[in-house]
Amino acid sequence: RRRRRLNLVRVFGAVFILVVLIGAVVVITSATSEKVRSELVLEAGSTLVDVEEFLLSKEDSGAYVSVPTQDELKVPGSYPVVIEVDNLIFKKQYQATIKVIDTTPPTAKTKNLEVIMPNVVEPSNFIESVSDISECSISYKTEPNFLVPGRQEVVLNITDKYNNTSEVTAYLTIIKDTTPPVIEGAEDKVVFVGDSIAYRQGIVVSDDIDEQVELTIDNSQVNLNKPGEYTAIYKATDSSGNSSTEEIKVIVRPKTDNPVDEEEVFAIADQILEEIIDPSMSMLDKAWNIYTWVVKNISYVNESDKTDWINGAYEGFTRKKGDCFTYFAVTKTLLTRAGIPNLDVTRVGGRTNHYWHLVDCGQGWYHLDTTPQREYLKVFMLTDEEVDAYTARSNNNYYNFDKSLYPERGK
Repeated sequence: RRRRRLNLVRVFGAVFILVVLIGAVVVITSATSEKVRSELVLEAGSTLVDVEEFLLSKEDSGAYVSVPTQDELKVPGSYPVVIEVDNLIFKKQYQATIKVIDTTPPTAKTKNLEVIMPNVVEPSNFIESVSDISECSISYKTEPNFLVPGRQEVVLNITDKYNNTSEVTAYLTIIKDTTPPVIEGAEDKVVFVGDSIAYRQGIVVSDDIDEQVELTIDNSQVNLNKPGEYTAIYKATDSSGNSSTEEIKVIVRPKTDNPVDEEEVFAIADQILEEIIDPSMSMLDKAWNIYTWVVKNISYVNESDKTDWINGAYEGFTRKKGDCFTYFAVTKTLLTRAGIPNLDVTRVGGRTNHYWHLVDCGQGWYHLDTTPQREYLKVFMLTDEEVDAYTARSNNNYYNFDKSLYPERGK
C-alpha cells in the first residue's frame, strides 16, 4: 500500500511538472509574440539602423536575417525585413517593415548671370549644382523681366521627385547692347561698262555680341551699263537693332577708258623694288623676293580691271586686291622693271581664263604664278611636270596651255 502511494505521488509529481512546463511555454510564447516593432521609418538615403531599434525589450538581443540594400534605402517605399530574436529559452524570427520616406528638400548652388537684352535664359542656367536623393526640376518662382536693363534678384524653386521644394536666389544683370556692328572691307570699286561686281567679296562684319549679323547691300542706284560715279550702301544690323552703314563709290568707266599712265605704274614698281631687292642679289633671289612680296601684299577678290596689264598693275598696286589678272599684272610689272625675262601664259580651256608667267633666271624657263592656289602650292620655278600634276588633281584645266608657243622649259 505504501508502494502504491509512492507511485501515485510520483505520477502526480510528473503530471504537475508537465503542467507547469506547458504553462510556462504558453506564457513565453504569448509574451514573445510582440517582440519587435512592426515598422520603422527612415529618411531616404539613410544607412540601415541597428537591429536593436526594432526590439521592444532591452532584455532581448536580435540580428537581421534579411534587409533592403543601401540602394533601396535611397528610394521611398516599404521594404520587408526579417529579424531573429534570441533569449535564454529559444530563437524566433519575426517579420517587420522599413518604410523609406523623402522629406528633405534639395539644396543647390547658384551662379549670377549677365544677359544681353532681349535674350532670355532658362532657370536651370542659374544653377551650378544640385544635391538631392532624386531628380529635381527647376523653375522660376517669379519670371525675370528680360526687357529692363539693370540688376535684379531671381528666386528659383528646386523641386524633387517627391515634391520637396526649396527656394534659392541668384542675380541677373540685363545689359542693353548699344554698340553697332563694324563693317570692314567696304572700298570704292572701279569697273568697266558691262562688268559685274561681287559686292560681298572681301567684306567682314563683326559685332561685340552677335556672331551672325545681318548684312544688306543697296546697289539700286548703280548702273553698270552706263559710265558714271554711283553710290552703294552697306548696312549691318545686330539682334538688338543697332545698325551701321558704309558707303562706297562705284566708278563705271567706258571700255575704251585708259586713264592710267604707264610711267606712274613703273614709278610705283621701282619704289617697291628698292625696298625688296639689292643689286648684288642673283636674278633668282630677286625673282623670289618679288614672288613673296606679291603673295603677301595682294588679296584675292573675284574682279579686276582687265583693260591691259598696265591698268591691272595700277589697280593691284593701289587697291592691293584683285583676281588672277591683277596678280599677273603686278608680277609682270615688277619682273620687267627688275630686268628678269618673263613671258605671258594664258590658260587654254576651262570655264574661266587664268594668267601666269614663264621666267628665266639664267637656268632656263620655269613657271611662276603668284595667284593663291587651293592647295597652297608655291608656283615658283616649277617644271611642266609639276604644274601638269596640279592640273590633274584640280581637274579644271588649271595650267593647260599651248606649249608650242613657248621656248623649251627646264626640267
